Amino acid sequence: MSLVIFLSLLLGDFKDLNLADHEVFQPDIATIHRVGNTYLLSSPLDHALLLFDENGKVRQGYLKPGQGPGELQHPTVFGVSPTQLFIQNSNKKFLVFDHKLNYLGDNQLPKLPFGEIGMTYLPRGIYLGENRFQFFAQFTQSTHYQLTAKDDQWQVKAFLPLEDHRDGVNIIQHAGHFFVSPSFQKEERYHIRIYTELPQNETQKDAMVQVLSGPIDTFPLRKSPGVPFTFRSILQTAAKTKDGYIAEIKANNKGFDNYWDYFDQQGRFIKREPKEDAQLVPVFNSSDVFAIKDGEHLIKLP
Repeated sequence: MSLVIFLSLLLGDFKDLNLADHEVFQPDIATIHRVGNTYLLSSPLDHALLLFDENGKVRQGYLKPGQGPGELQHPTVFGVSPTQLFIQNSNKKFLVFDHKLNYLGDNQLPKLPFGEIGMTYLPRGIYLGENRFQFFAQFTQSTHYQLTAKDDQWQVKAFLPLEDHRDGVNIIQHAGHFFVSPSFQKEERYHIRIYTELPQNETQKDAMVQVLSGPIDTFPLRKSPGVPFTFRSILQTAAKTKDGYIAEIKANNKGFDNYWDYFDQQGRFIKREPKEDAQLVPVFNSSDVFAIKDGEHLIKLP
């Protein structure tokens, strides 16, 4: 049975959070992380953090927009350690919280070396232990980094870019898997490359890959307003499930139609379902998967 979680965010201190805003749950904007037995929703558009549990109860919220000490400015989660949350602000400061969203202080980690690695947007990360973090950065070549904080500096290790494409690349991380595809799919079948490890050379890159492929020949190849490229579909997000994989695509059909494509463990295409009223929301640092339905209900997938 699916577990329906209704977040009543139009009441009390959380009235400014708006789950009905489609932009909130774009994969590169807001995320859900697992924090012990709860889940952390980070919403950069609302400058807010929210903890909720599997029973749908909002446990705690942190809604302090601004640029001063303890204030949020487009926050993203850089890592969840066994005892702390590391939140990165657009002003490059780190804010540190405990697992109940009690604020512990600023700048307990060095500022990120934005200039050195050419990042153009806030990173999301995974805590690896011992002040080590792994995160993805989007710039000329989309790639991942491992950073270690030592002596008030970052030691940077770069991995090989997973994919280069002149029209852009989508990279989604979930349950130890990296889903990679061109931003605009043009052929009669789309292709998503899956890695379970980050490659450090071309030999590793070729050996690690698995490919999901789904038909899109029924979708017209055309331009959409404001988009300079012709395309059939866009990968919105993807997730690893106990039965295989789910890919959410937005088709360039009569409008922007939403579909979920299901694959088995071997990557074979099974079926496609239209999902006009639901969006897939993988939990970034665990194997859990949610769907947001009707803009306000979060359904935990079995």
